[in-house]
Amino acid sequence: MNSVEEIGNLVREPYYKEYPSGEDVMKVAKYTIAVPRKNKNNGADFVNCTAFGNNAVYASKYMEKGDLIAVEGNLHSSAYTDKNGEKHFDMCVYVERHQNYTSRKNKELLENAEKNEKKINDAIDSLDGTFPGDFIPEYEEDDFEENPFE
Repeated sequence: MNSVEEIGNLVREPYYKEYPSGEDVMKVAKYTIAVPRKNKNNGADFVNCTAFGNNAVYASKYMEKGDLIAVEGNLHSSAYTDKNGEKHFDMCVYVERHQNYTSRKNKELLENAEKNEKKINDAIDSLDGTFPGDFIPEYEEDDFEENPFE
């Protein structure tokens, strides 16, 4: 049985291309996801994925760098010889199904939060560090009771 299921973050925007194939057009999207290892201190594995047809169109339209993507498909290996005569081997997942777990609404909320954070940081940076003398109140010792929680 050749079956693969992976969940990871999209490393870069999907590469989409259409190839003429007789009277039809073959639609292909290639992308890579970073799949964290079980022990997060050990980094991640980078899984190359290839989607065809409607899956390729979906990837090109709705997937962006950083999105959390689930991929289901089968493992495909290939070999090629480069121009220096060295043989290379490659593995990728031929995508049967994929799902983007990063919703557009979440992206909009994150963008708005980042804009608001920038506004706040700009406002803080605009302060010159001086405050009016009465900004920090001064207290006398007899302003406090010995045990205010009784």
